[in-house]
Amino acid sequence: MEELADMTDNFNEKNLIGETLFSKLYRGTIRHGWLPFEDWVVTVKIWDYTLRSSCYLNANESTNEEVMFLTQPSAKQHPNVVNLLGYSNRRFLEAVVYDLNPLDTVHNLATTGSLTWLQRIKVALGFARALEFLHDPKKPYLVRNINAAHIILDQDCNPKIFDFSTMSGGILGKLTRPKEQLLTVGYDDPEDFPLGGPEERGFEVTYHDVFSYGVVLLGLITKRIVDKEDTLKTLHYRPNRYLVHESLVEDPGFYASDGIMITELAMRCIQIELDKRPSMKDVVKRLEGLQAVQLYGNVVGM
Repeated sequence: MEELADMTDNFNEKNLIGETLFSKLYRGTIRHGWLPFEDWVVTVKIWDYTLRSSCYLNANESTNEEVMFLTQPSAKQHPNVVNLLGYSNRRFLEAVVYDLNPLDTVHNLATTGSLTWLQRIKVALGFARALEFLHDPKKPYLVRNINAAHIILDQDCNPKIFDFSTMSGGILGKLTRPKEQLLTVGYDDPEDFPLGGPEERGFEVTYHDVFSYGVVLLGLITKRIVDKEDTLKTLHYRPNRYLVHESLVEDPGFYASDGIMITELAMRCIQIELDKRPSMKDVVKRLEGLQAVQLYGNVVGM
């Protein structure tokens, strides 16, 4: 606890980035770190037992599973998955430290003018690539707890997925359905799915993450964030029209054809019928085909 308190200036509110369903996220500093003369800026995620949802999940087990996943070579090498620096799995002191100098979460940034159109495309594409990686058909993971508060950006606006509390599949074993209390209002797929491992259900179950991705994507382009009061149900979508916020339309790199395409893509992701949703591989392909990505590839992470 002493080391974590030192990193975060005794969990000072000024270092608080935000909350997930189960934890608090802080900017931290390792004083001089393991470098000769420099401080090392990190991100600290610590389990918060005061949050109501935390009582529905085993903090120790969740932390151990996250560490197991993040120490896999494929996860360590992916640019849109956080890098593990250290952790504590002591009872009532479960915490994870990431090698990440954080800008902020998508939840905190999406509604502001802090992100340009091209930066929003970069976030959408990078996060789509993270999910494409997790949805590997050979041994897919189901994240299931995807929302804008669980995506953090580094100083260059590269998105990183960092919350794996309800993830199943892959090396963690059989795909499972989390309790309703562990899901986020507005982001969770309204369609239920049968239980069963990937060998029983195939690739189908990953399409529930696609729904949540679609909600995140809509939030990025409309500058709205889903919560209990705003579930995006008030969006008035018409084919061949875009839902991009008017302030973003004036940004360099915005093209009306891209606005229409990305809106249609987001709406496909949140289709009720699973078979009408694209896979994350398809999502990545469509985003890479945007005119803005073709012309500003170095800006959006191509």
